[in-house]
Amino acid sequence: MKKKAILALLAGAISDDIDGPDEDRRRMDFLVAEIERHSELYCGQDSLEISDDQFGELFRELKELEVRRPDLARPGGGKH
Repeated sequence: MKKKAILALLAGAISDDIDGPDEDRRRMDFLVAEIERHSELYCGQDSLEISDDQFGELFRELKELEVRRPDLARPGGGKH
């Protein structure tokens, strides 16, 4: 019984390690794309879809992910 419980815990830990980077990578890709899109709307087209505060939240979340996961950070990532 103890052996099964230990194996189940290990399987969960391994699964978390495998799923975590993919989820973080997807979120980082989304944030970078959104930041670039909204920057282009603001600078290139003088159009806003989100507030400055909402834009700041996207940027802060990206920065937090880059700090937590430097292995996934891109050179020149969130430059704004």
